[in-house]
Amino acid sequence: MVDSEILEYVKTQLKAGFTAEQIRRALLDADYTVEEVNEAIETAQQDIQPTPAAAPAQPPPLKEGGGKAGFALSILGGILILASVVLTFLGNTLLSDMFSSVPVLGKSNLDLAGNDLIILNVILAIGILLGAIFSRKKSEIKMIAGVVVILLSSISLLNGSGFFLAIISLIGGLLLLAGK
Repeated sequence: MVDSEILEYVKTQLKAGFTAEQIRRALLDADYTVEEVNEAIETAQQDIQPTPAAAPAQPPPLKEGGGKAGFALSILGGILILASVVLTFLGNTLLSDMFSSVPVLGKSNLDLAGNDLIILNVILAIGILLGAIFSRKKSEIKMIAGVVVILLSSISLLNGSGFFLAIISLIGGLLLLAGK
């Protein structure tokens, strides 16, 4: 089903004399998917015929900013937090194997110390990555995705998964909210 916001935009721009290709470029630059754009243009062209008028070279943008920087930083932060978790897990495993013969520092003591934080950080990293991915969807979802990335990055920052890693994704979430 065609997004009504995109469909109205396409109809308005076709009536103003813009070509389908100019409108397609503007919508793709605004981070809509190829499928959404093509469906909206086809539907609008069936409904109306463009009027040949002297139109500017490029239609006005549908919305401010595309959220590309926020998306990139959120993805980077999520991946780095996930990598940090994997390295922490491998480190814990190696340490527990090395000290398993020492009765006081037995394997079970070391395993219990870090597994809860490891699991929490995996969940946070996956949540940050999903928030970043969903931020590339419709505008209603972008704000929610930005808030999710900020919230999960803040929790990650507080639980000690890596200060700079969490800050990267936190900045990404703030940029998502700002549409940058």
